[in-house]
Amino acid sequence: MLWRHAAIALAVLAQCFVGGVASARAQGLIWELPPEGTLVHYEGTITQTDFRLDAPGAEDSGDVTAQWIGHLTIKSLKSEMAEFNGKMQSCRWLEFVVATGKSEEGLNAGPVGERIYKVLVPESRVIAAQVDAENIPVAFLPIVKGYRKLGNKDATPIESNVLQVYPLIALVIHHKSLKPQGEANDLEIRLGEDTSAQRKPVKATKLVGVTQMERASSRSKNESTLWRSTDVPFGLAKWEVTQNLWSKEDTDPPDAFKQVSKVQVEMHAVYQQTGAQADPRLP
Repeated sequence: MLWRHAAIALAVLAQCFVGGVASARAQGLIWELPPEGTLVHYEGTITQTDFRLDAPGAEDSGDVTAQWIGHLTIKSLKSEMAEFNGKMQSCRWLEFVVATGKSEEGLNAGPVGERIYKVLVPESRVIAAQVDAENIPVAFLPIVKGYRKLGNKDATPIESNVLQVYPLIALVIHHKSLKPQGEANDLEIRLGEDTSAQRKPVKATKLVGVTQMERASSRSKNESTLWRSTDVPFGLAKWEVTQNLWSKEDTDPPDAFKQVSKVQVEMHAVYQQTGAQADPRLP
């Protein structure tokens, strides 16, 4: 089914860049913390093209393209004091609900197309900049503890001490450099308190970043355009990402890389709400 293929495609991206390279560039989604109970909902599309020109037994098997509907809901939940880096400090529970699917009536995530993450994040580590006060890149979102629920499976604890935003929550990553393009302008999207027609314009600054990652058998290029806005909870109004992936055998020379896929994502904020509650399916 299409939602199963989407989940597999994202899993492949994760496997290609496990370890230091991926975790070093895993945060570009959360820029600020809105008040407790705030929710923002994003919608968009995910388009994947698989290049299959070298399929056995065929001179030209042709490229295969599929498109899915993508939804992402982010919630700012309750604050609590917890120990982080050896001292007690204020932390915030954040929840991410990711749904990928396709149907004529709208999004149908199916049994494996929904993922939920609930994490406790030190408030001091949510920074609206590329580097912190000590000039250290804000490249990941540290967590005190957390839980995840994948598809129809039971919720389980997250063993890592960081939230892996990229690629399973979003293809938004931490770029070393984000270049602004022009002045802050009103974005074409409208963001309101619900899905009704009563919306307000969103003022946003357009930022562009490019990051390339390479290992012996895989190469990736992430080209991102982000619309940064203080009018939108968590700080991001819209993003467009193109992710290209190449592969080769470990022992082959660099010029042997062949492109295997291209993933294009467009996501934009649709509405925000107050009074959000945690999903009861997680602790």
